[in-house]
Amino acid sequence: MDRRDFLALGSVLLLAGRAGAEDLIGESLNGDWLVSVSGEARGRLLRIAGAAMAGGQLSAGDVRYGWLDAKAFAPARDFRGRVSGDMLRIAVYTNANSLIEAELRVGEQTILGTFVNAKGRKAEVRLTRLSADEVNALRANAAQAGGPRKGGVGRYPAQGRLVAGPGSRIVLGYVGAVNGLACRGYEAEYFGRMEKMKVSLPAFDQIDYITIKLGGFRGVVRPQDLPPYLSWAGGDRPDGGPILQNHGTPFFLAAVGEQIWGQGHGVSGLEGIVLPQIRLALAERGMA
Repeated sequence: MDRRDFLALGSVLLLAGRAGAEDLIGESLNGDWLVSVSGEARGRLLRIAGAAMAGGQLSAGDVRYGWLDAKAFAPARDFRGRVSGDMLRIAVYTNANSLIEAELRVGEQTILGTFVNAKGRKAEVRLTRLSADEVNALRANAAQAGGPRKGGVGRYPAQGRLVAGPGSRIVLGYVGAVNGLACRGYEAEYFGRMEKMKVSLPAFDQIDYITIKLGGFRGVVRPQDLPPYLSWAGGDRPDGGPILQNHGTPFFLAAVGEQIWGQGHGVSGLEGIVLPQIRLALAERGMA
């Protein structure tokens, strides 16, 4: 995508009406996006606010960017994009003069694009939308010298001790969608030719790994979708909210016995929230 003015709304968004189209654009872009550059372990955060169509152009009121463990995020510059049908194509120059380009379909939570640094090096980049809880957990883990503590995002029960005993079943759960591009990417990356799971979790053979496939990326996990020993996780918390807080796929969870130690979306949630909890549970079970 070059740095021209944006195109007018595509036909799909036009059918939704101007107000509806602007709502869809805001819902699709506004929020926190974890920026994961291929080959780099350190994460970055892109924060977009006020994305909307104005005068036929797509703009954002405030765009900030920085390292995940930074105390503050600097303003990014030259946020540009265009709309074509239900696709949003965006480009943003960071404060370090790197260029991020990505293309997403309305409603997507994980997208792929390209990252070009100031020296011209090009790499694949993954942008994953994060909830406020996920951002806080990832930032805390990134800034914590001693490593993560037990209890990540979405832990259950919310209070009380998290315990991994000698006989505790430790489960890494993966929730995917049958038509999910990001899900196929995860499966190929972690269990295909790259076999990244062996690197990320060498003790993979010491846990239970389960896969739940939903009809679409916004599907909800029901008790009957889970193995009998984990069906309780498809229920509600005492406050009425769901135990599993999935709002898109791929989605991951770390379960130990009848406790959820952490859950998160995208590969960023897997690497930053869920796998650290699995490792802590394995270590505690081994010491018990």
